[in-house]
Amino acid sequence: MEIRFATVHDRAALCDIWLSAFPADTKADCMAFLDLVDLPTECMVACKNSTPVSMVFLLPATMVVDHKEYSLCYIYAAATHADHRGNGTFSVLLNEVLRLQKEKGIAASFLSPQEPSLVRFYQRFGYVPISYRHTLKGAATPNCAEIKKVTHDVYKTVRQPLLPPVHICWDDRFLKAEISAFEAVRVQADGYALCRKNGSDLYVAERLGTALSHETCGQLAAYFECSTYTASAEGQMGDCFGMILPLTDTVPTDRTVYMGFSFG
Repeated sequence: MEIRFATVHDRAALCDIWLSAFPADTKADCMAFLDLVDLPTECMVACKNSTPVSMVFLLPATMVVDHKEYSLCYIYAAATHADHRGNGTFSVLLNEVLRLQKEKGIAASFLSPQEPSLVRFYQRFGYVPISYRHTLKGAATPNCAEIKKVTHDVYKTVRQPLLPPVHICWDDRFLKAEISAFEAVRVQADGYALCRKNGSDLYVAERLGTALSHETCGQLAAYFECSTYTASAEGQMGDCFGMILPLTDTVPTDRTVYMGFSFG
């Protein structure tokens, strides 16, 4: 099995793996992401007959713990083509990724398991849960809050100072792309939110400034003329949202980390 960094010539094969693993996405979704990625430094692949059959993207990020920064490699869109699963290909690929990241001096590897069953899988490599998320659902309520739309640039600017003391700083390319997929609003004088209408339901992806609450979500749903809402809230309870594998002895794992996004 050949393991190497992907190049621009592998884009078609990467897209084939992507669509096989993430059927809800489109080819345009995949290509839009590939346009953001630096090939060959940010993707590694396992090949059969020189063609990639398993892939993992290596996105740069930083974990901030009380103003101290730790370099991260965010493991994203880890996938194996359906025709080549079940023979340990991805495990070999991930082990090689971790070896190289440790050689480079990266402080930790970080990922977001997209299914609960993957938590146990990644624990086999030494990853431990460090971020949690639960879901709020409810109905729209009378909008008595002062809510105003803001530009994506404004949201991106105000976001950093409002993050908790322990958080992930994402690479600007991916943060900008994620924010642009939502509507950004200011809520009252002390907070901001990212929202997206899904039919009659409002999805609240992030709330900064004050804790996410049913009251705020209900008012946001009314503002966007939705009848219901679904919101993602991070904290110390809920399903595992993020996992970390320290590659040095200096990385703390006893603090809950605010992620904000997983780009999934």
